Amino acid sequence: MSAKRKKALPLLLVFLVLIPALIVLFALLKLAKPNNRVVYIKMQVSQGLWWSVTSRPDAYFLRAIAKDDTEYSLLGQPVAQIASVRYYPSFDKTRPDNKYDIFLTVKLSASYNDKSQKYSFKRSSLVVGTPIEIETNKTLITGTIMEISKEPFNDEYVEKTVYLTKKYAYPWEYDAIKIGDKYFDGENVVFEVVSKNQKATSVIENDYYGNFNAGTLDSVRYISVKAKIKALKRDGAFYFGELKLLNSGSFLEIWTPNFNFQDFVIGSIQ
Repeated sequence: MSAKRKKALPLLLVFLVLIPALIVLFALLKLAKPNNRVVYIKMQVSQGLWWSVTSRPDAYFLRAIAKDDTEYSLLGQPVAQIASVRYYPSFDKTRPDNKYDIFLTVKLSASYNDKSQKYSFKRSSLVVGTPIEIETNKTLITGTIMEISKEPFNDEYVEKTVYLTKKYAYPWEYDAIKIGDKYFDGENVVFEVVSKNQKATSVIENDYYGNFNAGTLDSVRYISVKAKIKALKRDGAFYFGELKLLNSGSFLEIWTPNFNFQDFVIGSIQ
């Protein structure tokens, strides 16, 4: 056998092995290709690993999230795109920091299993209550799935008038409330002060020895505020901040550029 034929023989064997292997590989890839479909989710954002107790995001984290932020696959295909961002102040008296409750609507390219009739994203099931992780070019977003829909969400937000009250308020609180003050949640103006009123009242406290006298008389105010809000209508009820059920006697806490409406109670809703 000539040297030329000996040299060509290994090359021929490589082709005989490589070509069938490639055919089998492409067949397996085609068979394993997921049945991708578009699905929409609502999620509440939380920082940290999903298996640990997570905290509400700070203002710096909120600035790193924006509408139309997108995550891409290794092949450059969009797999997750933020459709809306809504955020509301989170009031925690044990930790009085500037925290937010952030809610995202996200469009996903998810795998669909015809047998189980379930969606999955990054090999994790898409069901209400499960964690989800999205990574854009600006930040890593983790959170919990609240709702899932095959179609874009068609939420109905309606304008309501609420009357807020607070007793034993300091005089400066009334002065700090400005008519026309607003709060923007990332999509809409959801709170606006229409009018305000006050009544002088007093609180009598006993001194160190248990005595009551003029020195323990503290001048305070009973404040009432009329405000317009945008509420989410769902199942015949109205919700503020996506989750807060609006009813008389409950607290409605929000802040505006001039005032922090903390410990205000809903007197009535119209």
